[in-house]
Amino acid sequence: MAHIGTARPCYLSTVRQLWPFGIVVAALGAAVPGVASAQEEEGQTGEWHENQCYSDLCHLEIPPLERPVAVLRHQAVMARNYDHLMPLLTSGRLDLKGKRVLDVATGTGAMALLAAHFGAAHVVATDIHPVALLNTAYNAELFGWPEVIEARLVTPAESGAFAPVAADERFDVIFCNPPWEDRSAERFEQVLDTDPGHALLLSLLDGLEDHLNEGGQLVMIYGPLHGLRLVQERAEARGWMVHITWNGSRRTLASFLARDRGFEPAVGVPPMVVISR
Repeated sequence: MAHIGTARPCYLSTVRQLWPFGIVVAALGAAVPGVASAQEEEGQTGEWHENQCYSDLCHLEIPPLERPVAVLRHQAVMARNYDHLMPLLTSGRLDLKGKRVLDVATGTGAMALLAAHFGAAHVVATDIHPVALLNTAYNAELFGWPEVIEARLVTPAESGAFAPVAADERFDVIFCNPPWEDRSAERFEQVLDTDPGHALLLSLLDGLEDHLNEGGQLVMIYGPLHGLRLVQERAEARGWMVHITWNGSRRTLASFLARDRGFEPAVGVPPMVVISR
């Protein structure tokens, strides 16, 4: 990791945000109990369990990034999450060149890295988990994009998709991989997976008109049926166009839900939901 004395803006600003919470060192050294396997997905190094890093530092290859993404202890990421997204980016159908991008619940910062790789001018990456924020800042330094990727902490007292975003801040593209489980976290590490009452999802949808530019897109890696119904309700009320891509098929979310198809998180590639303004 970069030394604080030589670190560039993204890492330094992240350390300043986290220092009052007293976790800059503790975040990297905390232990997580459990059984770990050497590898669960192609391109992984380090010890993993259910796609979560159980070593002090793991790595995961996510093509077309030129080097593996660093994954700190506690953090989870799956390369297959981006399988539906990659054709949009490589074909230019989702053009990020020169765009302002927001990555909500950034985790390791992998999506922010992909946005920078495909030419985004500025990426704001946010997360409520302090380790995730440090992980994102570390990766921004590692890939040489500290001037492009800006990591911002969401505090529990002001949680919400746009809590660390200024009232007049707007973006061309917003990415989010919201937690799928509608339940409360028993431990802080579980905030990666839980969204009680779909609070994050609803705050994201309700803030789009204030923070997503006309003609912009919200791209979510998201699949639970109950959450998708909430997305469709908001879309119908606001006149948004919503498509879902899953198993090689792209259709409107309304037609997908009409067939009452759910998604089992443990199987296959997660669906990608795109909302267009």
